[in-house]
Amino acid sequence: MIRNAFVRAALVVMSLAPIAQAATVTRGPYLQLGTDTSIVVRWRTDTATNSRVSYGSAPGSLGSVVDLAASTTEHEVAVTGLSAGTVYYYSVGSTTQTLAGNDANHFFLTAPAPGTPKPTRVWVLGDSGTADSSAQAVRNAYYSFTGGRHTDLWLMLGDNAYSSGTTASTRPPCSTCTRRCCESRCCGRRSATTTAAPPTPDIGGAEGASVALSATFGDPDASDVHTATVAWGDGSPVQAATVNQDGDSVAAAHVYADDGVYTVTVTVSDGRGGMGQGAASATIDNVPPTASAGGPYSGVEGSPITFTGTASDPGADTLMLEWDFDYDGNFQVGATGATAQRVYALDGAYTVALRVTDDHVSVLATTTVTVTDRPPVLLYLSLGSSATLPGGLSVANEDILAFDGSAFSLYFDGSDVGLSSFTIDAFTIMSPAEILLSFTSSGTVGGVSMDDSDVLKFTATSLGSNTAGTFSMYFDGSDVGLTSSDEDIDAIERLSDGRLLVSTTGSPSVTGVSSAADEDLLEFTPTSLGATTAGSWRLYFDGSDVGLTSSDEDVDAGAVDAAERIYLSTTGSFAVTGISGADEDVFVFVPTLLGSTTQGTFLGSLFFDGSAFGLSGNDVYAIDLP
Repeated sequence: MIRNAFVRAALVVMSLAPIAQAATVTRGPYLQLGTDTSIVVRWRTDTATNSRVSYGSAPGSLGSVVDLAASTTEHEVAVTGLSAGTVYYYSVGSTTQTLAGNDANHFFLTAPAPGTPKPTRVWVLGDSGTADSSAQAVRNAYYSFTGGRHTDLWLMLGDNAYSSGTTASTRPPCSTCTRRCCESRCCGRRSATTTAAPPTPDIGGAEGASVALSATFGDPDASDVHTATVAWGDGSPVQAATVNQDGDSVAAAHVYADDGVYTVTVTVSDGRGGMGQGAASATIDNVPPTASAGGPYSGVEGSPITFTGTASDPGADTLMLEWDFDYDGNFQVGATGATAQRVYALDGAYTVALRVTDDHVSVLATTTVTVTDRPPVLLYLSLGSSATLPGGLSVANEDILAFDGSAFSLYFDGSDVGLSSFTIDAFTIMSPAEILLSFTSSGTVGGVSMDDSDVLKFTATSLGSNTAGTFSMYFDGSDVGLTSSDEDIDAIERLSDGRLLVSTTGSPSVTGVSSAADEDLLEFTPTSLGATTAGSWRLYFDGSDVGLTSSDEDVDAGAVDAAERIYLSTTGSFAVTGISGADEDVFVFVPTLLGSTTQGTFLGSLFFDGSAFGLSGNDVYAIDLP
């Protein structure tokens, strides 16, 4: 009858393309091997097609589908993942046509969950293969007895195909029953033989890699042509397996997307109603992810350095990427993902680690970064409008930049201290922790009320990309005559002895100075500063004496170095003896005489050419020197 099977390792890949053509059901459909979570649907067609079973909770609502790509006339589809004790309606056919079902006569009821008691109706028949009047009388008597109660199992004891035992002589006494309840047949002297279930052993492998399954089966009828399918237990479609007809063996391969333990079900059919099924446990191991920290990297102290890593996993695991920029075992808070930034305060060579964690384990990748000493700052400046500078640094008009001759860094972030709605139009750096600032408009900054003729002092606790500190009144312009709309301070410099140099947006009128204009620098010698400001004025630099005479040549930024050379920027384009430029440039005047009669020469080259750094559409609003 059925001989036991054994397993041997093999890997065979088979791909069968579906053949779309008209077909007719010549036998079935009928149901076999019903459990609480699965059932096998069988039918035969006159021409070979691929196989499809659609099923659902009601006729016309068959939303679930199981497809087999192999083209055959003997269709055998295992439907898995069902709910226990549930009625399902179904149809059979191919991927291109429905051949039977999707009506009230095609349904099945799954078995109750194991351990759940339930009354069960079994119809047992023997010698029913004649399909004559006697057989019909037995059938009708059963109909009368069972009435509307569902038949859970139809068991045929043998002698089901008179008189030759062939398919042509098989005459089921009740075609309706085959569509509604599971049929099980015992082999008799005129019945087809049943293929044994392949006892598949447990298999193993790794996620993301091919896992091979191989099994043998037994069938005493050497003339049978067998088909086989494998349900891998991970939710993937049922797969047609490769059958060695001469060796009675089954082979298939599968790639599991994730680790875990899965139940693998193999179903073998002999094409004449005989079927066997076996199960195995597939233990799939996790594979650690791979990681690369990229690099090596380089950068400058005080400026952000961007790190970019990569990671992959052969499974479906979710990966977490974390960065340790000092390689001390402490992974920085917020430094997660493939890309992260770090600002190193000191130059040196550092080791950086990237940790990648999947659902189970972590791996570590390292790289190096070389941080060089920052070149000395040549110029501090503020811009009239927001900009993105070479290197990707984004700045706004409330910020102060440091320029080292080739690169920019953020020295003062105004948005950190409440200046997002203000524009800096004058500043000077008093000390490493003190900055004097004036703005284009009035308002309240850090609790201090001010207008555009005042100067506030910012006392820093930190600077750069994390600016913090407090504001106080340093210079009250209205106390010393700066009260009109033309007297907005748009340039400021503090000399080493405490004197202040200022320029205004228009022509100022203050005690001690006559005929001053917006291209001039005024000198203020304080006797008191703060909320009560007092002191005296005089003219320090007369711009009109040295060629700054047009409306575009209003001085809106100024600084003085230790040799008393004056660094200037203007509101528009300028042209003086020996040099010309635009509002994004800084040029230098070397005085021989200062005051109401100003004399000297301009250096023949720009100290800062803003157009070389993409600032042609911007304006340098304020400057200072280190």
